[in-house]
Amino acid sequence: MVGWGAYGPTLRHQRLPKSVRRRVVYALDAGWLAGVLDDLPTYGRVEKKWKKYCQHSHDDKDEWTETYLPQSGDARDEIPLPKMPLLWDPPHVTRRFAAQRSRFMIFGRDPQWLAELAKKRGSKLCAIAIKEDCIPKIKREIRGADVTGSVIFPDLDGLGRELSQLWEDRKVGRRR
Repeated sequence: MVGWGAYGPTLRHQRLPKSVRRRVVYALDAGWLAGVLDDLPTYGRVEKKWKKYCQHSHDDKDEWTETYLPQSGDARDEIPLPKMPLLWDPPHVTRRFAAQRSRFMIFGRDPQWLAELAKKRGSKLCAIAIKEDCIPKIKREIRGADVTGSVIFPDLDGLGRELSQLWEDRKVGRRR
């Protein structure tokens, strides 16, 4: 599941009314997307170009994903930024990454790649519009499933936000 607006600029669905666009959650089956990307022949071509480039550079020939990092001058000319995105699992996992079960997407050259993929039949990427009056109930249900600020942000700030939200919920509950 993709959280709030991670794909916002890319997947602005014109079919959604303007009043709802800011209350949209994008859902994505990450395993499905990984399979789609793995099935593309493009990664193999990028890897071959990288290995050829490494014959006359000091870069590691097995680190072809570095083609997604900023390059300068001749390197970018020899190895252009791939069109499609890269799903990346960071080699160093922090407590926050582990708590969030984070994976990262590094966009490629085509900013509309995901939007186009979302339009295809069988796509497992969709926008879910949420009515404003449903947001408090959804937040309570998410917290009830133990997806809380201190889990998503396992530091003192996260704990503080969670305790503050619980306090606000109790105040609202007493008013009813």
